[in-house]
Amino acid sequence: MRFLLLLFLAYAAGSINMSLGVSRLAGAPDPRNAYSRNPGTINVYRHAGPWWALLAVVLEAAKAATVAWAATQWLPAPQIPWVGFVLILGNRFPVFHGFCGGKGVANYLGFVLLLNPLAAIVGIGFWAAGIYFTKQPFMGSFLLISVLTAGVIMALGNSFITLSGALLTFFLIIGLHHENISGFLSDRKKLQ
Repeated sequence: MRFLLLLFLAYAAGSINMSLGVSRLAGAPDPRNAYSRNPGTINVYRHAGPWWALLAVVLEAAKAATVAWAATQWLPAPQIPWVGFVLILGNRFPVFHGFCGGKGVANYLGFVLLLNPLAAIVGIGFWAAGIYFTKQPFMGSFLLISVLTAGVIMALGNSFITLSGALLTFFLIIGLHHENISGFLSDRKKLQ
């Protein structure tokens, strides 16, 4: 029963998009109306600037860390990655925003920050390096998600249930970047 309750709460929490609220607070345009049309922190950065984007990341991460804290208090370790998976589903398909949401990167960062702070910090370093060297935010996100997934497994063990939840979350977030990947590959072909 606790597991089902936490899945419900994780979905509801994921459905609350802090980037939209921060954009409104900043007086910036809706991030869903330009660039990648993704209501995430990169578009908040593009519309409102770095400090507003940082606020959006902090709020998303704090929300997700609260969900992770509740999961660690009430569930056995192998079930916790599944709460993270449903959190990301809520972020991508938010009931409060017409089922059109973000890609879950900031949410997963906050979720893992509570479970494995070192992995979150190392992941942020990889994220920054990925963006610096490739000039592609989604490449930085891929590196971050890879480190975070490893951090979940290190923190919670490598049982089949843990691994399947962590890996499914990894592939979900990567899959949500399909437009970024397609655009990047298309641009590469044009350069050849």
